[in-house]
Amino acid sequence: MRFLTHVFAFLLAGSLAASAVTIEVDGRPLAAEPAPVNQNGRILVPLRAIFSALGAQVGYEHGLVSAQKGTRQVELTLNQSQARVDGQTVLLESPAQLINGATYVPLRFVAQALGARVEWQANRQAVVVASAEGSLPPVFEASRELKRLAVGNQAGVLKIWDRAGQEVAYYRGLDDRSVARLSQADQRAILGELGINGQVDQAARQLMNDYGRLPKRETLALLGVMNSLDTNAIGAETASRIRGFLVDRMQHDNQVANRRQAVLALAVGSNVDQATASAVTDFYATSENLWETFPVQQFFEYQAANLRGQVGFSSLVQRVGQVNSLYRDNILGYLNQ
Repeated sequence: MRFLTHVFAFLLAGSLAASAVTIEVDGRPLAAEPAPVNQNGRILVPLRAIFSALGAQVGYEHGLVSAQKGTRQVELTLNQSQARVDGQTVLLESPAQLINGATYVPLRFVAQALGARVEWQANRQAVVVASAEGSLPPVFEASRELKRLAVGNQAGVLKIWDRAGQEVAYYRGLDDRSVARLSQADQRAILGELGINGQVDQAARQLMNDYGRLPKRETLALLGVMNSLDTNAIGAETASRIRGFLVDRMQHDNQVANRRQAVLALAVGSNVDQATASAVTDFYATSENLWETFPVQQFFEYQAANLRGQVGFSSLVQRVGQVNSLYRDNILGYLNQ
C-alpha cells in the first residue's frame, strides 16, 4: 500500500486540484461537503467528517477540539500547529483552522491522531482512509522521538532511551566501524522502539520535510537506519528519496558534523547508485577537512561490492586515485579487493 506521504508528493506536484479529490473511509464515500481544501499545495480535510467516520467522538468548546476513539484521546486548538495525542505533543504541518464553519486539519494528522492508513489511488482520483485493526500503532513524532537517541561519530544510532528518559531501551555498543553496519535485528529494534515499523515512508518524509526544525545529527542518523533497509522492503522510490536527501545534506549542510553524519548514513546503505558514489567521490576530492571525510572510507569499504558491477567503476577508481588524501590507499584497497 502506498501511504499518506505519496498523497503529499502527488499533490505538491500540482497534478490535481483539491476539488477533484474524493475521500473514502473504510470503503464508504464521505459526503461531498465539506470538501477537501488544497492550501498552498497541502491537502486539508474536514476533521469531524473523517474522525466521525473512523468511529471517534468529536466535541468543540471555545476553540478547543477534542476527539476520543477507544482509549485514544486527541485535543487541538484552532489556529495552533500543535495537538495532543494521548497527552503527548504532535506537530501539525499547518494549523487547524476554521473554513466555512468546519474545522480542517492536514490529511497527515488523521494518521498521527487515530493511527489510520491512507492510500492514494490515482486511477480513481481518490484518497482511501482505512481505520487500524486492533490496537492503534504508536504515533511517530520526530520532534519527540529524536530526543531519545544517542548518536555516535562512526556507528550512527548507538542508544535509545525509554520514553521516560530513565532506562536504555536499545543499546548498540561501541562507536566504531566494527559495529557501524546494521543487522536486521538492529533495524527491527531501532524502528520498532521508535514506532516506525511499517511506516518508514511516512517517517522518512516527516524527517526530511521537518529537517530545518529537528536535531540534525539525530535526523541524519535515523535516515541512515532507513537507508540501510533492503530496497524491496521500503520501495525503490522511498530509497531513492532518502539517498538524494542525504547527498544534498552531505554537499550543502553548513555544519561539519552534519555533513559527516550524512556520509555515515550513506555508507550503511543497503545499495548505492552511480550518482551517489560520484557525489561522495566529489565530496572526498574537494573537502580539506579530514574529520568530515574520514567516513568516506567506510562508504567505499561497505559499498565496494555493489559498485564493482556498475558501469563506470574503473573511472571511479581512477578518480579516487587522483585525490591527494591520507585515506586514498585505504579506499583503493577496498575498491580493488
